[in-house]
Amino acid sequence: MRFAALVFGLIGGVLSGSLGAKWLSDCFERRAEVEEVRQVAGGALSNEFEQLDRRVRAAWCLIGASIVGLVGGFLAVGRMGKAAGFLFVAATVVPAVCAVETLLVTFFLGGAAVLAFAIRPVPAAPRFARPRPAQSTVRLFRTSNRERDLNPQLRDGYDSRMERRSR
Repeated sequence: MRFAALVFGLIGGVLSGSLGAKWLSDCFERRAEVEEVRQVAGGALSNEFEQLDRRVRAAWCLIGASIVGLVGGFLAVGRMGKAAGFLFVAATVVPAVCAVETLLVTFFLGGAAVLAFAIRPVPAAPRFARPRPAQSTVRLFRTSNRERDLNPQLRDGYDSRMERRSR
């Protein structure tokens, strides 16, 4: 899930960034012509100019969405699924508010959001837990007297070792 969210985030980021850059370059190339037509037309073409302004705002949002998509992808790999998911959702919705046609390229970011919300977080370690030795480890420390008295196997082994030492 983590790497799939990263791949979807990268693809969505690249697509949204390239579309945003294309729209901005088109707008800046024809800026003088648009201003000239805007002055001549007055209020007659206000709807078309409003649509053009929305598309410019959407282009800036798409460039921001590309950066957010990349950051969200790396957050997803780092097992921060909820944060990455919310970033992906924001990167999908914000450009769509300005221009609905941006959903054609940000749907990868929406898919990455679904995958990111499915990522399990790293379980938190207990704060004051002592690590327990495995069952098959050799005991490195001597047993206490109480443990030796209560366990007959330890007591017998201890007695036989003491006899060997005393010889």
